[in-house]
Amino acid sequence: MTSITSTKTVLLLMMTVITSMLIISSNMQVFTNVMGASSSPVILYTDALSGPTSGGENGLGCYLSIFGRNFGSPSGMGSVTKVLIGGYEVANYRYLGNSTVAAKLGIQQITVQVGSLGGKSNVNVSLPVVVSVNGVSSNNDHKFIPTNGRVLFVALNGSDSTAQYNNMNKPWRYLQNMAAYSGVYFAMSKGDHVVIRAGTWTDCNGLNTNWIQGSR
Repeated sequence: MTSITSTKTVLLLMMTVITSMLIISSNMQVFTNVMGASSSPVILYTDALSGPTSGGENGLGCYLSIFGRNFGSPSGMGSVTKVLIGGYEVANYRYLGNSTVAAKLGIQQITVQVGSLGGKSNVNVSLPVVVSVNGVSSNNDHKFIPTNGRVLFVALNGSDSTAQYNNMNKPWRYLQNMAAYSGVYFAMSKGDHVVIRAGTWTDCNGLNTNWIQGSR
């Protein structure tokens, strides 16, 4: 009986080990697929889910940044590496290279201006975002919705009294100025896109001082 019991115990242990190995193997395959270990481009996330297709810089609509892996080299931006939204190529390529978390996570970034994307017929329609490198397409499960909105720029040298929609040379000064009830917060509407220009921002004059706190 002792021999039989020991044999059963050994068999159970072996089955447990084999099952664990199968689970680990399965999990590793899922991890590999998600992280895009192949050479195909992989989109992990974007910085905007919707935005205007006109207005803004040179009238080419809002900016969209796409983050992922295997996007190719900067020299191939717009030629080897292309971005399509709903099957339409974007109007302008602005940046291709490492993202700010590239050192830790190895994530690349490509930034574009979306352009017209087929015109009015696609406004408020959810369109798939695809990065193509050498004709090889990425996953298409990330979406972008074109809107009829406007682009509002905010800059340290701006003025809330002279700011103009879709004009990067006439930016607003504040995101939200509760003292004067001015700034982008009081000017924007549904479908608009706000662009904060570079600089060291220390403003703390929004509602509950929550718009921008500390240096940026």
